[in-house]
Amino acid sequence: MATQTRRYGIAGHDRESIRSSLELALSLNFEERDSFYLGSYLNDISDRFDECNIVENRDPLWIPGDDPDDEKYFEATAKDCDYLLTITDTPEIIKLHPAIIDSVGGIRIVRDDLFDGG
Repeated sequence: MATQTRRYGIAGHDRESIRSSLELALSLNFEERDSFYLGSYLNDISDRFDECNIVENRDPLWIPGDDPDDEKYFEATAKDCDYLLTITDTPEIIKLHPAIIDSVGGIRIVRDDLFDGG
C-alpha cells in the first residue's frame, strides 16, 4: 500500500493559533512533546492520520557559526514559514482533507512525497 507524506509550511501564525485552528477544522487533538531532534513539537493523538505533527521550522541542533546557514531550517525551501505541519497517511486519506488549506491562513504545501509500499 502506498503512503504519502505531505508537509505544509505556515507563515504568520503562532503555534497555538495553528493548533486551535487545525483541532477545530479537522477534529484533531494535539499533545505537546519534546524530541532531541525536533525540539518541542505538537503531535496529534486523535488517530485521524497515521502521523500528524506541528514543528517549528528551525533545526534545534543548528549552531550559528558552526553549521551552514542552509541547515538552519528543516525546510530550507520554506524559510518564510515559521511552522511546518506534516501529515503521513494513504494518498486517498490525504486528498480528502482540503479543509487543511482552509483552516489556517498563510499555509501552503512545501513537500509532497509518495512512497510505494511494494
